[in-house]
Amino acid sequence: MKKLLVALVALLIAASPAFAEEAKELNVFSWSEYIPQEVVNGFTKETGIKVVLSTYESNEAMYAKLKLLGAKGYDLVVPSGYFVEVMAQDNLLAKLDKSKIKGLNNLDPASLNQPFDKGNALTIPYMWGTVGLLVNKKAVSPPSRAGRISPGLNSRAGCCFPMTCAIRSAWA
Repeated sequence: MKKLLVALVALLIAASPAFAEEAKELNVFSWSEYIPQEVVNGFTKETGIKVVLSTYESNEAMYAKLKLLGAKGYDLVVPSGYFVEVMAQDNLLAKLDKSKIKGLNNLDPASLNQPFDKGNALTIPYMWGTVGLLVNKKAVSPPSRAGRISPGLNSRAGCCFPMTCAIRSAWA
């Protein structure tokens, strides 16, 4: 299962000279452990722009904070793709000024125009990944092809809405 992660204003904007001339500080709101401190330090050294990195553990936590702040306080937010629609419906996103984003032509066309943002008016791809389901066949029977998890595993495995899976330690 693919999970496309997108940046709303994108690090590409922050790296462009046009943005660098305008800003002295970049406020980034991203998943925890996605952006190493070395990258933040290197960006600041290269551009002179201070990066204030705030992190979150779930799309729901990110969304709640943005709603509470009235969608203010961050220049860059990195939600999962499926959450972009929710944020757009609540006017939590600003349209991209693509004239300030260098290198858009270098992006893989397959990663553009996703169902949650046709035309990439609000987002550009930042990263993608996959989710895998691992099963210790000696401990449990594998789930069926229909994706059902055996009722006997309720306390040891679970799925979270809508596309992210959490496999607890029972299958380790």
